[in-house]
Formats: sequence, structure tokens, C-alpha cells
Amino acid sequence: MPALPDDLRNAVLVARREYLSRLRTRTFVFSTIALMILVTVLAGAPIVISWIGRGASAAKVAVYTGPGVSLAAAQVATSLAAQLDTDPGDPVADTSVTTDLAAARMEVVDGRLSGVLDVERAPSGDLAFSFITTANPNLERLPALI
Repeated sequence: MPALPDDLRNAVLVARREYLSRLRTRTFVFSTIALMILVTVLAGAPIVISWIGRGASAAKVAVYTGPGVSLAAAQVATSLAAQLDTDPGDPVADTSVTTDLAAARMEVVDGRLSGVLDVERAPSGDLAFSFITTANPNLERLPALI
């Protein structure tokens, strides 16, 4: 390997000395330790969030099908439960059927139900779904993070 020119050799020596002197400073040591702790905390965050969410009770959801909808509410409730409850040990939703939408809305307001899925027939002939709840959508994102 050919020898480095004097100017480049001097630059390498100065850079090496600066690098080694920075390694020995308290600021470098503390910032490195702080970054390692931060990375460890961020890496463990999904595990902690999952652990916190495991103890949550299943959301109580009632299903209502309006007139003109050929599907029975029981079919919709069964399908909804099958789609949401993929882990039998930790159910996400406890679905039921309601025939009185106004009473179900009052149960949501009173806190006895988490929400009501209202399936109606739109004027265009398509199915229209609306979910009635009092929950804040910004605070209900924990399951999505997992």
C-alpha cells in the first residue's frame, strides 16, 4: 500500500485524535447510554402495549338490521364475531342482536353497550352501515397498535 501524502496523513492523525478524545468525554458516554436505553424502551413498547391490552374486557356490540335488509341480524352478528374474535382466549367483541334501535342507542349512552352496528338499505339499494358509539376514536386505537 503506498504511503499517504503528508497533508492527508496529518488530516488522518488529527481526525483520529479528535475522535478518540470525543470518545472519552462524559457527554459522549452519557448520550450513548441514554440512546441505548431509549432504543430498548422503544423496542419493548409493543410488548408492554400488548400486555396492557390483554386484560381488557370484550366490547359489547349489538347488531340491528333495518327493514328491507335480507340478512338476519343474527347472521351479521355471527359473522362479525367470527371476523373479530380470532383468538378464542381473548375475545374482542361480545355481539348480540337487537330489534329496537332506539333502545340500543340508549344502552350505548348509558354505557351498557360499547356500540350498535346499524345495517340499513340505502335509497340506492346498497347496504349502509353505521356504527353508533360514544367512544372517542382517538383513544380507541390500542388494538390497532398491536
